[in-house]
Parts: sequence; C-alpha cells; structure tokens
Amino acid sequence: MKVGVLGSGQLALMLAQASVGTDIEVVPIGHKILDKLDLYCSPIYGDMNDPILLEKFLAQVDVVTYETENVAIDLLKIISKTTQVWPGLNVLEVFQDRLLEKQYFERLSIPVATYHDVSQSADIDKAAEHVGFPGILKTRRDGYDGKGQAIVNSKEELAAAWDKFERIACILEGFVSFSGEVSVIAVRGTDGNSIFYPITENIHCDGILRLSTKIGESDLQAVAESYAQKIMEDRDYVGCMAIEFFVVDGTLVANEVAPRVHNSGHWTIGGTDASQFANHLNAITGKPLVSPTALSAVAMINFISELPNPSELNVGAQSLFHDYGKENRPLRKVGHLTLLGEGVDPKDFYQQIAKALTVSGEDALASEIMSRHVQ
Repeated sequence: MKVGVLGSGQLALMLAQASVGTDIEVVPIGHKILDKLDLYCSPIYGDMNDPILLEKFLAQVDVVTYETENVAIDLLKIISKTTQVWPGLNVLEVFQDRLLEKQYFERLSIPVATYHDVSQSADIDKAAEHVGFPGILKTRRDGYDGKGQAIVNSKEELAAAWDKFERIACILEGFVSFSGEVSVIAVRGTDGNSIFYPITENIHCDGILRLSTKIGESDLQAVAESYAQKIMEDRDYVGCMAIEFFVVDGTLVANEVAPRVHNSGHWTIGGTDASQFANHLNAITGKPLVSPTALSAVAMINFISELPNPSELNVGAQSLFHDYGKENRPLRKVGHLTLLGEGVDPKDFYQQIAKALTVSGEDALASEIMSRHVQ
C-alpha cells in the first residue's frame, strides 16, 4: 500500500524510514528540504497546491496523511473527494484553531487554562478583565515552535502585541502555575482499537521543545490516556496524536493537540519496539496496531540551529544520533539524540543527559537537570 504524506520534512523522513522492510511505501509531496529523504522513498517535489502535481501524487497513493496540522483545509477537501485522508477533516477543523480547540476541550470536560478570544478591538478590554496578566497572546492559527506568541503583562502590552500580529484573530491565555509539562502519544486504528505510549516530561525554551524524558512510570498516565481516548472516540480519530499538558497541583491541564506524529514521541524510535511512526502507518493503512514495550529510561534531546559533533556525544549511555540533513538556521530543528538508559541508575542517567545537553550547547538546561535530579 502507498501512503501519501503532505509535507517533505523530518516527519515525512521518519515515516519513510519506518516503512523500510514493510509492504508500505511512503510518498511525500512538497518542496525539497532534505536530500536524504530520497534514500528511503521517491518523493514528489514541488508545490502540493499545483493541480498537475497534486493529480500525479493522488494517482500514486491509496491513503493520505500529513506532517503538519497547518495544511490547508481546502486542499484536504479536494483530496478527500477521491482519497481517504487520516486523521480526518473533522479533526483539523478543531485543532487548527486555538479558540475552537479550547472550547472543544471544555465540551469534553478536559481542563484548560483561562482564555478569551481577541478578534476585534472591543475584545482587548474583555480579555484583560477575564484573563488578567501576565498572559500569552497567541495567533489562533498557524503558530508552532513558539511562533505567533507574545507574553503580555498589561492591557497596553496586549494591544501592542495584537497590533504587531496585524490584528488577526488571536486568543489570550492566562499563565498557568505548573510544576512541569508532559505529553502523551496515542494511536487509534480504523477498527477503533487504541494504544498509548508512556508519558514524557518535556522542557521547552523559546517555545521549542528541547528535552523529553521518560524515566520510570508516571502517576498521571491513566488520566492522560482517558483524555486522549475521549478525543479519539469523539472525532472517530485514525492515526497518531500527541496531547501536551501542564501539570498543575498533581493533575493535568490541556495545552494543545498535535493531530500527527510528534516531536515529543521521537524517543519511541529505539526507546520502544514499535515507534509512533510505525504505528501511525499501521493505523492509517488498516493494519493491527502494535502495543509498544518501552525501555525503563529514555531521553530525547533536540538539536537546535546546528548539529554538535557526534564524536563528542560519548556520554556513557547507548545513544541514537539523528541528522535530518537540514541546512543550519537559527531556532531550526536540525536533528535529535536519543539516549537509552535501560538498567542505568536514574541519577547516573540524568548525569548523562546533562553531559549531552552541554555538548549540544544547552548549558543552562544541563545545569537545571543537574540541580533538579542529581545534586
């Protein structure tokens, strides 16, 4: 079976890598970003909105998925006339818009931070009164990795930030006093069966994920799974999904859903016997899902802006080095490292994580890990 992927970045690459040795062939479409994508599949390079190129693409594939939730709904409507798209349009109609997403969480009784729509001038006063400060102004659409966000501490800053965003539809979210950030990866098949990966603890900087760790078991696993299950059943979801949460007073407050394979699940390559990428392909092609067995301790470090020298990353743990083949660029994800800590004492494993962070230029984060978990 041939799986079409809208997009040609690192997620398409990892889907293609997961298809090697199976009867699934991945066919990405998009502008050429990664030279190494050609090593694992036969991409169609160019503008996916080009009718001729799109027709060529659809003639080759049996089912279509996407590597970003910001793909145009109108494009998916065209594709859906002839080809099954998973996850479906009813998923993106909710999770492309932060306001609709928050309202959807509330409808399913999933806790969220205080928020208010900011779509017209009159909303400034209303949002300031309802949410208060400090807060985060976010564009309702197209934001990722910290883009389209601004911290505001007063009504004047809120108005100025909205002006800077050219007064497009936004949402003001209240600050959440959280003790940590976590995410869970869930996958649901066409038969309605679901599987879940262990929760990871995540640390972000400048809105970009820097570190995900899965060490031991989380007391919040069952709660996260119940929220994911609610969403997947309500939307008749098919495929992989990530939900990011804030941990507040020992419970979970939903931040956002990524209706696709997700950065915080990259550790599942090597950290489990069935990665999120393999199970996403299983789900959307109607194959049985593989319930994953995870190592007792795994960590994933993102490389931002530039890759470190792999030879300098001998930190004492078994590791997997992933080079996306991207050109270096400020605040761009160019690769990641997975550390496998099976059988390693947690304190020693955190030391290994800190060493790897230092080599990758994340000195402040390395110090934080040492102070929280080692010293």
